[in-house]
Amino acid sequence: AAATKMTISSAGLVGINTAANSSYYYNDLVVNSGDEGGITILDTSSGQSALAFADGTSGTARYMGRVLYDHNTNTMEIGAGGSTYLKIDGDGHMTNASQPAFLVNPASDQSNIANDDWVTIAFGTEVYDQNADFASNTFTAPVTGKYFLNCQLRCDQADTASDYIWVKFVTSNRSIYGTLYDLGGLSGDPVYWNMTISALADMDANDTVYIQVRSTNGTAQMDISTNTHFSGFLAC
Repeated sequence: AAATKMTISSAGLVGINTAANSSYYYNDLVVNSGDEGGITILDTSSGQSALAFADGTSGTARYMGRVLYDHNTNTMEIGAGGSTYLKIDGDGHMTNASQPAFLVNPASDQSNIANDDWVTIAFGTEVYDQNADFASNTFTAPVTGKYFLNCQLRCDQADTASDYIWVKFVTSNRSIYGTLYDLGGLSGDPVYWNMTISALADMDANDTVYIQVRSTNGTAQMDISTNTHFSGFLAC
């Protein structure tokens, strides 16, 4: 027996296997797929299929938001603001070229660190700075989130006469301290001494983080080597 499968209301609302468009929040097109079903976009094995979100009729305004599948590379792309950011390949690998991530080193040794004060570590060489958020020894969070931070600090010629040496992350919300080292039990000044610190730091948009080290008493002879590195990325 004949039955209604599609309806178009006087307001232009389209329903497939349903006429209850007004029951749903987004109701311009409602598809009732039953127990199992969906919508398929058919293309060639070398073509591209997309769902676009437009706010204009020219340039990127035609696809300010977009979900695109490239059949030639078997890659799903998700974009916003007229650009593509998130990519998922056929093996499930996900990449985002604008996800904040950085790795930096000192451009030269930072010699004879002053005693009895927190000294900011200078990082003049960027190995990479994805999204360009690092400058002037400081990482600036572009968005609110949880950021994983890590630093390996190589200290040369640390003085065993110092009461301690200490390293910390200085974030806009709080300082996060690493292990406190007392070198007084050593038989002599170590030629090399490594300190590491890591944290999952809560940062708001435009919050900053940089690294400081402190050595108390003794002789101001400790150097920060170029083999030091500072890295981080947006975790969630």
